[in-house]
Amino acid sequence: MSDFFAKSADYASVACYVAALFGSAYALFAIWAARGFVRSSGAAPSGGYPPVTILKPLHGVEPDLYSHLATFCLQDYPSPVQIVFGVADPADPAAAIVRRLIADFPNCDLALVINPRRHGANAKVSNLINMQNDARHEVLVIADSDIVVPRDYLKTIAASLNKSGVGLVTCLYRGAAALWRSSVGCNRSPTNWPTITGWAWRRGGPD
Repeated sequence: MSDFFAKSADYASVACYVAALFGSAYALFAIWAARGFVRSSGAAPSGGYPPVTILKPLHGVEPDLYSHLATFCLQDYPSPVQIVFGVADPADPAAAIVRRLIADFPNCDLALVINPRRHGANAKVSNLINMQNDARHEVLVIADSDIVVPRDYLKTIAASLNKSGVGLVTCLYRGAAALWRSSVGCNRSPTNWPTITGWAWRRGGPD
């Protein structure tokens, strides 16, 4: 019996080593596939920068929420930008943050949608569906509440959308240190990056 358990432990160890080897190989492949995602400003779209609507689904208040949302109000973008914030509950404290943004950025096109209607089991998707009715522009950008972006964020997206055959753009992100969400972001990124970069490589690269 002891020999049986000893052999079983040996087989389990070999299986773990093989799984770790395949996981490491996949991670290395993802790093190699990500070589094409080197950030660049990109050329301006030939037809000019299109008007953009940003949809920001919100639920509750997290640390630095105001400053995160404000980065979208400070975009260096030459065409109209509409930002639609959405909450499901009128008592959601995030609504007060949005009203503060509206007061602090009077020159920005900001709107707050409060709609509790559900469209299935996913609350975030329901929020987005409720918000899209207020979107006035054809190009839609969906961004989570905890994302911080540089001033050329929209320009980079518009330049990528201008490429032939491109109708959808996704942005990789990285976790930030000293923030409560950083552990979530850092844990999710290693899972998302191999999937995204591998898919893009199979489709012919990030372009």
